[in-house]
Amino acid sequence: MSRGAIRSIEKFAAAAVRRRTERFDHCFPRGITMGDIDSHVEINHHWLFIEYKLGDQAVSTGQWMDLYRLSQRPRMSVWIIWTTEDGFITHGQALGEHPKRKEVTEEAIASAIEKWVSVVSKAPPPPRPDRVLDILEVIAYLDAQDARRHDQRTTLLRSAIAALTDENGAKP
Repeated sequence: MSRGAIRSIEKFAAAAVRRRTERFDHCFPRGITMGDIDSHVEINHHWLFIEYKLGDQAVSTGQWMDLYRLSQRPRMSVWIIWTTEDGFITHGQALGEHPKRKEVTEEAIASAIEKWVSVVSKAPPPPRPDRVLDILEVIAYLDAQDARRHDQRTTLLRSAIAALTDENGAKP
């Protein structure tokens, strides 16, 4: 292999991401740095995030906390998949579902993805976001206030007209 050749695409990609994000490290307290998630997909308002690790590479404490918290959110699934240098899948872990990583095959991962797709494709849609409902409620409230004000103005106007007219409808 010649000098300067890429030996591992995973390590090269990780270094590229690190170079892209390190310019923002000064924005965060306590030495916190930005991370990335290797892949994700959204189907029917459900997300599957997959983080790949090479060999026996450990998940850092910060990344573990991030991924675990993400897995606890509604409609979010987070998997960690360990591979060999040549991409052969060796282990997997679904956070929130399996406490430890276990040996798996690529076929098992594909089967799990197909099952995930089948389940989330049939899931009912989530409720509308609170923010949208709040905006609609505000609009409905303002419309009701405008209608009430209009009714009040109409009532006042009719009262004023009635006060200015006698019983026979004659104006003073």
